[in-house]
Amino acid sequence: HEYTAANASFAYSIEPENLALKQRILQIIEARDQNMPTVPSILGDELATNPFLRPDSPAIRQRLGMQSNTDAEVFTEIRRLKNSFKPTKIPDLAEDPCNCAYD
Repeated sequence: HEYTAANASFAYSIEPENLALKQRILQIIEARDQNMPTVPSILGDELATNPFLRPDSPAIRQRLGMQSNTDAEVFTEIRRLKNSFKPTKIPDLAEDPCNCAYD
């Protein structure tokens, strides 16, 4: 199963200013346009683009309004948001941002 596009869409909803994530989204689009898999991924890419691996990120904390919370609390909020996330398509970086909705 290909979950990379949906995961990238979610990550973009959390961190739309992340340049590494924008580059990853373009790679995902290119791979899927060529009917190529997007997995496995490189750990460095995951560390730069996966919000679950960066609950200590100031950008993520600010976006969530959780600057003074613990990493565990930020992680829990990211998980809660992911549980209710409904991507409609991978972000079109030329239009808006996230093309997504939450329950």
